[in-house]
Amino acid sequence: MYAHIDVSKKVSRVIRYHENKLKRGKAQLIDGNTAKDLGDMSDRDKLYHFQRRNSLNEGTVQNTMHVLVSWPADETVDNTRMRTVAREYIREMGWTDQPYLVYRHDDRQHPHLHIVASNLSREGERLTLHRNDYFRTHALVERLDRQYVQHVGQQLAQEIAQQQVAPEPLLPRLSAALDEVVPTYKYTSLAELNAVLDQHQLRVSRCQEDSPTYLTGGLIYVPLTAEGKETGPYIKASVLDSQPTLKHLEERFRENGKGREEDALRVRTAIDWAFYARSPDLEGFRQALRKDQIETVIQRGADGRLTGICYIDERNKSVFEGNSLGENYSPAAIERRCELAAVERQEQTLRLAQQPLTQQPANRLRI
Repeated sequence: MYAHIDVSKKVSRVIRYHENKLKRGKAQLIDGNTAKDLGDMSDRDKLYHFQRRNSLNEGTVQNTMHVLVSWPADETVDNTRMRTVAREYIREMGWTDQPYLVYRHDDRQHPHLHIVASNLSREGERLTLHRNDYFRTHALVERLDRQYVQHVGQQLAQEIAQQQVAPEPLLPRLSAALDEVVPTYKYTSLAELNAVLDQHQLRVSRCQEDSPTYLTGGLIYVPLTAEGKETGPYIKASVLDSQPTLKHLEERFRENGKGREEDALRVRTAIDWAFYARSPDLEGFRQALRKDQIETVIQRGADGRLTGICYIDERNKSVFEGNSLGENYSPAAIERRCELAAVERQEQTLRLAQQPLTQQPANRLRI
């Protein structure tokens, strides 16, 4: 790990350097201490924020601090880790009241960040960098990064320690369901796998993106109630005998993605025929597909609208998210097609009701 601190005369030149990389997609603005939200700030806003502070003491020529922090090329560093190290470095240096911006650069093999900060206090006094500040910067960021890694590891250890031990009957049930589903069905995402697991009252999850489980590439399996709500203790993938870990599932995703077009064509044809042959509502549509051995798993938002739909072809053991089959098979499209079918049913009923009795077909038994 490497760190370097420098002082610049031209804040406009420093910010323009980073903003140009940002526009070319080679940098990200991941943090800052500014008056406005970072996402709402233009290039001019960012520069003005520094110039306003620097105007408090126009006699100071070198008024901008520029810090580089770099990690080894073989290390994976996410934005949360960079942001945490940058904030702790700024706190330790006593710069928390300074206007500053933190940029992540992605234009080199090694992950690295840049901190741009004003060199003037709220009172217009210059913040003097001593010789020791230059020397201790490297040791400081190494210590802060090490503390962050240890903290994430402790969180993961606590998560494992707090994990409840599943009742004995639950583990065999989950293991049996996974042994039946994971090697048998052809899915290409966790969403498609969950569509099948839902039928076994089970769900796989990576947890929230900032959780230790997600950050370390972990995976958990959660039992569900008959209504689809999470219940009971979760089970880590590594605990199960079949080891259905994220790495193993990603290998299955790649393998299952090969040669699926014929199965996809069968599902598309069944869906189109369901609407062509009749004018079904959503439940009628699902029943029509069930006759073709295709199950549908749907998700609804808080407003009751469809937000997700998966098709499970039980004949070929293939699973498809609606969007993967094309726009006409997405949740919004299926809902729209069902609504149009409802209008057709109403119009047909109205036409029949308006026909004269003489035109209505007789169905009497003549003797």
